[in-house]
Amino acid sequence: MTFKKLWESAYNESGGSAQTADTVPLTEEQANFLFETLRTGSIHDKQQAVETFAAYGKEAEVHIAKKLNLNDISMFTHLADILGRIGSNLSAEILSKALATKKNEIILPAIKAVSLMADMKKAANVLADFFISCQDEPMLARSIRYLLNLKEDISPIFIEKYESLDEEKKMYILRFLAEAAQPCALPLFEKQAKQTPEEYGLYCIDGLGKLGSDEAVKVLDKLASHSEWFLRKRAATALGQTENKSAVPILLRLLSDESNLVRASAVKGLSIVGKFAPEIIAKKLKNAPRLVKINLIRIMGQIGDHLFLEPILSTLSERDTLFFSIDALGDLGHKGAEPALRRLLTDEVWFNRLNALEALDKLQCQYMPQIAEKALQDENDMVRNSAERILKNLRS
Repeated sequence: MTFKKLWESAYNESGGSAQTADTVPLTEEQANFLFETLRTGSIHDKQQAVETFAAYGKEAEVHIAKKLNLNDISMFTHLADILGRIGSNLSAEILSKALATKKNEIILPAIKAVSLMADMKKAANVLADFFISCQDEPMLARSIRYLLNLKEDISPIFIEKYESLDEEKKMYILRFLAEAAQPCALPLFEKQAKQTPEEYGLYCIDGLGKLGSDEAVKVLDKLASHSEWFLRKRAATALGQTENKSAVPILLRLLSDESNLVRASAVKGLSIVGKFAPEIIAKKLKNAPRLVKINLIRIMGQIGDHLFLEPILSTLSERDTLFFSIDALGDLGHKGAEPALRRLLTDEVWFNRLNALEALDKLQCQYMPQIAEKALQDENDMVRNSAERILKNLRS
């Protein structure tokens, strides 16, 4: 018999419904039934027992406080889960006891429970103290995701205590702050990125990218001009994460960087953030040197803004960028590109014909079956194979 049926038959209640929790007290007998289910039930029944306990809120807390046993790891994990679900302030007490055991199997569930406490200020102070005092590096790394539940309250605490910490702990604090991306961390990110850009500053660069404010972009702009290529690359990656229009001109500048890897990061960044300033990218295309123009065309196709249709079409007369322009028109997916692409089906270079055929397929143009049928007569086997594949897909 399932947990639900056992519960309903024994107590004539619908397993932890809101009405039950509000109107009927949780008896000792019922609590013991739930505890026994947590101890011996199936995975599904245990989950239902947790949900039923949690529905009783503070009433469940009274019974759970009597049953917390640090030596019973499985039961402790379930009870910590319930305390977290009801936002119990008892979680702070169980974390203190769990830390004393030095058993990671119960420390992490206790940390999770604290992160869900109703008293968020208290929870933030408890977890900040834990994080600062903990010397177990794997535990620090694993606990960050739970501390992020309280990032608005924990970040100011970490920033205030940062200077008094040892170097190893500073690294973990910066790692957390980079994930949390709170505005209050901006001055610390800027200072640390300037002092140790090749060390802890790397976390700050990531944090600035996630922060994404105009002020953060200004700091990244300086780092994008650093003499070390890998810092410029890191800055380019961060700029791409900002979702800020002001990052676009900086990334456009990095398309001319001497490092291939920096340029590649700038291309990737612009393909993400470029949608916020498509007109700036389109304007840059007009007088760009060949390699920059190729990357801009690729970026335009990846962004997919129909504003780019005319600028890309204007490059079709340039043979040294034609391959990329055809590709981008397919990615762009605008049916206005169809006439130009159909003209390229008779181009003298076979891979241009192939690209044009596959770009037209991406456009899902009305006459694709007829276009592909005609391409079956092409002198090049690659073009014929592509046409055959397109027809097969159209018929399926």
